[in-house]
This record gives sequence, structure tokens and C-alpha cells, in this order.
Amino acid sequence: MPAVDNITLFERLSAAQRLVWVDSLAAAVADIIDDMGEEYDDDIVRTLLDIKRMLQVMREDLAMIDDPRNRAIIGYVQDIIRAMRTCVGREIVGPAFH
Repeated sequence: MPAVDNITLFERLSAAQRLVWVDSLAAAVADIIDDMGEEYDDDIVRTLLDIKRMLQVMREDLAMIDDPRNRAIIGYVQDIIRAMRTCVGREIVGPAFH
């Protein structure tokens, strides 16, 4: 059976499940900042803080209306989290919908 990409999975979720997913991504970004912030320069930490804030705003948007751009951003953020955790040998944290 072929793998389903995260955006397709995201589209299948209920509104409440989408909010949980966005919350999980924001928590993962916060964990990266807390756990590994000292390993990154100030620009990377500021960018991660911006991403976390963006996810918080997106969560508010998702609570009101579904926007296709939000789905694309979810994929990008998940890729960033995965890449940063892979660099230090840690797995991505967040909901699994496999």
C-alpha cells in the first residue's frame, strides 16, 4: 500500500484533530528551542520562535476557517522539525497518522 503524504492525512482530519496537530507541531518547535537552542545561533533561534508564533496564529485561523495555505505551511514546518531533529539524532515529535 503506498504511503500517504502528511497533507493528505491533514485534509482527512476533523477540525478538532487539525488543531491538535498544529498544537503538536508548535510544541515540537518549542521543544527544539528548549532542548537544542544553545546549539544554534541567535538567527536560527529567532526563526524558530517566529515559526512557533506563526503556528499559534495558524491555530487561531484554523479554529475559524480552513485555508489551503495553512496545509502547505504544516508540511514545511514538519519538514523543518524533522531536519533539525535528524541533525542531532532525535526523532520528530508529534502526532502520527499512519
